[in-house]
Amino acid sequence: MARRALFTGASLTARELLACGFLSEITSADTLETQTIMLAEAIAQNAPLSLRASKLALRAVELADEDLLREAEILGGQTFDSADYAEGRAAFAERRRPVFTGK
Repeated sequence: MARRALFTGASLTARELLACGFLSEITSADTLETQTIMLAEAIAQNAPLSLRASKLALRAVELADEDLLREAEILGGQTFDSADYAEGRAAFAERRRPVFTGK
């Protein structure tokens, strides 16, 4: 679809963009801000150290950068020794939402 759009200059509808993965969802202008805040809050509830490692891993793959990929692997491995990892396991066992601190 990216090639089609780039090579032909064709416009794609939101539904076409959703179907091929360029969009994750379609929302109305009236609910855009609410949906955006909900997404940001869902992301913010996750462990900051894991998010950082995930973002770095994605950037490493996008750039095909071996050094960044190694750094992402190191950061990812360090999350298992973090207080957040222990909190996540405890919260799961206690059937409650974890409270992550980034440590």
